[in-house]
Amino acid sequence: MNSFILMAEVIEEPQLRYTSDNQVPISEMRVRFDALRDDDPAGELKVVGWRNLAQDMQENTTWRSPHYRGSFEHGDDRSPGRI
Repeated sequence: MNSFILMAEVIEEPQLRYTSDNQVPISEMRVRFDALRDDDPAGELKVVGWRNLAQDMQENTTWRSPHYRGSFEHGDDRSPGRI
């Protein structure tokens, strides 16, 4: 499994929702990170987590933190290992 740690500013509060069929939790948020070069714009990503990772994102993310300094770890092979 590949994994990475992304240090970024949380720019959109995590939104937790559930699938309509079997109520699987899904969490989404937007993050921003600094550009590598001075003349490049900052990068932005939408981060999505499923199942236990979604709940971890909701509970452990600091909204509008200067930088998120941590990782979400998940043992379920169907979900990302770290974000």
